[in-house]
Amino acid sequence: MTTPSLTRRTILTGTLGMMAGGFCVADAEGDASEISEEKKPRRPREKREEPWKYIALDPQKCGQRVFDSYDVTRGCMYSMVKNAMLEYVEALEKENPEQAETCRQFPFLMLSYGKSGVGELKSLCGGINGGAMFMGLFVSDMAELGAMIQKLGEYVETTPLPEFSPADDQRPNFPQAVSHSMLCKDNIAAWLALDDSEEHRLQRIERCKRHAASCLAKAVCLLNEYFSCGESHENAG
Repeated sequence: MTTPSLTRRTILTGTLGMMAGGFCVADAEGDASEISEEKKPRRPREKREEPWKYIALDPQKCGQRVFDSYDVTRGCMYSMVKNAMLEYVEALEKENPEQAETCRQFPFLMLSYGKSGVGELKSLCGGINGGAMFMGLFVSDMAELGAMIQKLGEYVETTPLPEFSPADDQRPNFPQAVSHSMLCKDNIAAWLALDDSEEHRLQRIERCKRHAASCLAKAVCLLNEYFSCGESHENAG
């Protein structure tokens, strides 16, 4: 079989054809790249997390609500935060009913993890844990929030507790103890050590109700103090 001879014209025609084909491919790839870039979903901008707007609450009223609605099964943290938020919702309803309804839908059951010092490990006091969480809903500055939590911890550690007295106090002069600790087990042990009688031990649930109410009242006092300081704090005014 005879190989066809290559003429200058044949070579030139073939070369131009390959160049044209190359340009077409390049253009096609360029177009595809542009289309691909256009079709790529743009990453949405991260929304800035904003704290809830604080509305001044009555410490005694909040404490009373916790005392009256204390859930023995789920403990201090659950009872504190749930009732504090419901109190907040009632204060918010007139100003922003839509947000109030959103707050009302909060999954309160998750707060059960804080019972008896996080999962019943007898560790961090539920009063501190719950108070810290509630304050954190409104205070975004980490340094400021940390200072407020520290004050709440010191309150539990150094104050004769429970300090709260309900409106219709059926047990006046209720026993108080200083725990010198922020742990659930130490708080309870210090209070039980006041009296080894059976009658005293039977008042332990009453003690927890008053303790949770005391801690929430203190947390609300800290919030009221923080947001009364003027424009230097977020959400103030």
